[in-house]
Amino acid sequence: MAKRAVRWAEAVDVEQTTRQWAAPAPPAAGAGRPRGVGGGGGGAPPPSSPSCAVCGGKPTEGAALPCCARPLCGSCGVPRRCPRCKAPVPTSEAAIAAALQRAATDCASAARRLGVAYAKGELGLAQDERRAAQLYKAAAARGDAAAQHNLGLMYMSGGKAPKALKWFRAAAAQNHAPSVYNLATAYAFGTGVPRDADEASTLYRRAAMLGSADAAYALGRLEPDAVAAREYFVVAARRGHRLAAAALREG
Repeated sequence: MAKRAVRWAEAVDVEQTTRQWAAPAPPAAGAGRPRGVGGGGGGAPPPSSPSCAVCGGKPTEGAALPCCARPLCGSCGVPRRCPRCKAPVPTSEAAIAAALQRAATDCASAARRLGVAYAKGELGLAQDERRAAQLYKAAAARGDAAAQHNLGLMYMSGGKAPKALKWFRAAAAQNHAPSVYNLATAYAFGTGVPRDADEASTLYRRAAMLGSADAAYALGRLEPDAVAAREYFVVAARRGHRLAAAALREG
């Protein structure tokens, strides 16, 4: 693994590990103007979204049932009883941890959320990366894209790029934007795969279309045309990317 080429920026939230590569994209020609960033094109299938555990509608980012980490929408909010098991929704850290332990045996999202708790030492649990990896593997095997991504991150952090890319590809097949972005970065720097600027650009565009601000910023860095690069930075800045906003102020 080319450690000098890849740097890590860690930010773990209550739902999933969102640690991503933060290395700036190297300059390369031929990235092209923004094409369909924000929708369509690039060969990516339409993004598939999980549904609210209560109403089946579009979930709100960061909203999930405490007991099993299934997504919720802002309209429904957290119900008093879990629609999955009908038990009262726990509120204390100890009760949430116990509920996740029970649900993790047959619920991928619960196993993944419990894995994050062990990885961070949350919910009153002692930090245990080995246990976190076991839970990520269990959830990843059942198709949880965020768990597949988290598992890939653990392998990459351990210098096992081929195994990491296997799980990034699995998550990317489900349109998990951070995993598509990580695959693009692997091709940009030749980490675990032959360096390929064209493949990196294609994957960055796909990740950007799936909502990745990091990918939009990387495309701006790859783009030799200043006007087209600015368009990418605008997309990234609107999604909250600080470096893209800084690039716009400087330009």
